[in-house]
Amino acid sequence: MKQCSQRQGNNRQLARAACGAGSKADPVQSALFQSLRAWRLEQARAQKVPAYVVLSDRVLGAIATQLPVTLEALSHLKGIGPRKLEQYGQAVIELVREHAQ
Repeated sequence: MKQCSQRQGNNRQLARAACGAGSKADPVQSALFQSLRAWRLEQARAQKVPAYVVLSDRVLGAIATQLPVTLEALSHLKGIGPRKLEQYGQAVIELVREHAQ
């Protein structure tokens, strides 16, 4: 059985799906959430900052749930301000689009 050693954030449904706890989360959402976490880790390592400085788990969960495919839609999510939108917006949108296909 798969075990989760890392905290999965505030979005319990996505977190449980990511950990294989048998939730009702959409597989696309769960896969996107994990891809966003991996992308965020890469960004954080490159910038030498903690992962939550890039985007919080709560924001990643909102992205995975709402599936914004435009910068405009992404900008309406709590936690995505002008600076985060400019710095990470296009990469996030590309990940969402890849998983939405």
